[in-house]
Amino acid sequence: MGREAVLNVGIVDDDVNLCRSLGRLLRAAGIHSVAYSSGEIFLADEQRSRFHCLLLDVQLGGMSGIELERQLASEGSTTPIIYITAQDGPTVRAEAQAFW
Repeated sequence: MGREAVLNVGIVDDDVNLCRSLGRLLRAAGIHSVAYSSGEIFLADEQRSRFHCLLLDVQLGGMSGIELERQLASEGSTTPIIYITAQDGPTVRAEAQAFW
């Protein structure tokens, strides 16, 4: 019997409890995840290209999720991104959609 591919999702959020909850939810769906507490820590991970998708918080303590997406795009990354935010205003939406 062949092995099924494992999906890998990177979570970048400074809320430890949310990261833990998202990790449990993804694990229950058979998806492997790794959580990072900041964009800077994510960028420092040499293994970050292994992710099939990223869940990014818009409002992080340092670099924002949008700034992280810009950095990744400038490096040629095409990894799909899903934003997580409590700040769902028109300005935030416009910034996030700038890369679509």
